[in-house]
Amino acid sequence: MAFLICIMLMNVTAQSFYGFIGVLVENIGGDVENLGIYYFILAFLEFLVVRNYSKIIGKIGLKNTIVLSMVGTAIKSVAPTMVHSMAGFYCCAATQCISFALSMPSNPVFQARYVDKEYLSTGMLVTTTCSTGLISFLLSATYGRIAERIGVAYMLRWFSLFALAAAVLFWFIGPKDAGMAPSEKSDESTI
Repeated sequence: MAFLICIMLMNVTAQSFYGFIGVLVENIGGDVENLGIYYFILAFLEFLVVRNYSKIIGKIGLKNTIVLSMVGTAIKSVAPTMVHSMAGFYCCAATQCISFALSMPSNPVFQARYVDKEYLSTGMLVTTTCSTGLISFLLSATYGRIAERIGVAYMLRWFSLFALAAAVLFWFIGPKDAGMAPSEKSDESTI
């Protein structure tokens, strides 16, 4: 359950960012082409991280990888609100590889380790539905209203606190793993 709550909190931040990335690009004088370049940079960096995911998780462990992805999500949401050039915005793409490229593979790895095999498909369904679909559905109108009232940059800064809260919560109540191999399973269960 702790994992699900933390993933939902992190995705409150992530979904707010994805909904307004185009606005951020326009605010610093960019256009659709600049947004395409940004997505190219982050896709390339994500590829490098995902390609080396097993090495990363082997060195720092699953729990630390998940916490790092949550902190990366908070940084990803705040960093682009503080730059005033497209070059700075492109540099912010590096935060995407810390957040998205580490969190996406961590979800199934976490599920495989900590959810009983008979509940694995249900666990994946619930985690995916609650963390992305439900958050997007429930908050899409809310994001727009908040952005209209306080501005996109301030909204993203405030919403980054959800990802930081998720990181702190998961750090303290998440499972204790010491870089276990993906095939090993802990006796602890947090779902």
